[in-house]
Order: sequence, then structure tokens, then C-alpha cells
Amino acid sequence: MMETYEPVAFVALETGDDLIVSFFVSSSEDSTGGRSITLLRDVKWERLLPDEERGVKVSDEADTEEDWQDNFLVAIRVGSKTLELTSSRYKRKLDLKRLSKADRKAMTKVLKKMNYDRRFRLQVAFA
Repeated sequence: MMETYEPVAFVALETGDDLIVSFFVSSSEDSTGGRSITLLRDVKWERLLPDEERGVKVSDEADTEEDWQDNFLVAIRVGSKTLELTSSRYKRKLDLKRLSKADRKAMTKVLKKMNYDRRFRLQVAFA
């Protein structure tokens, strides 16, 4: 059986006070529709939080049931054309074929910055 990966139309990155990687996952039915999956790490203020509230928070617009503030990144595997994300609540498989090599490299650089304290497992399977 073939694994299904959700297509990513583009990725937005931020490296200011917050470190952010936000994927726009396009809908297979409508290329203009879709949702965001966002990874957020508040580096500036995180040190003021209790240890159990530190780390990369994961928000998926498809997850309407729960508070995303309690959903932490556990592991992420970046391949040359795919990304597998595991949070404390769910797993997502993303197809990165539409992203340029430069976008994938920049995204990986931000993910490495997010993991400065090794709060999640990061595996990068491309050069």
C-alpha cells in the first residue's frame, strides 16, 4: 500500500524573536485551498517558562479539537522530497516536491536552530 503524503505548496520561515516554520498544505481538490501547519519556538521568552512548557509547539488548522499550546514536536525527519512530523498528539507526512532546494535547505537550517537543546529528534536525510 502506498503511503499518502500531503502536498506542501510553500513554506514560510521566521528567525526573529520566534523561530517559525509554517507549511501551507494544499488541498488535493482545490489548489487554492488548504491549511497551515506551523512549528513555533519562542526563544526569547521560553526561558521564563517551566521546563514542561518549553519546546517547539505544533499547530495544524485541521486540529480544531485541542489547544495547540499543549502539542509539542517530538520528532521530524526531512528527506529530499518528504517530511515526516511527529507531535505529542499526531503524525503528519508532507510532500515537499514543490519546494526548491534552497527552500528545503533554509527550512532545515531553522529546524536545527529550533533544536538547539535537543528537545526533539531531528533526522535530515539529504545534503
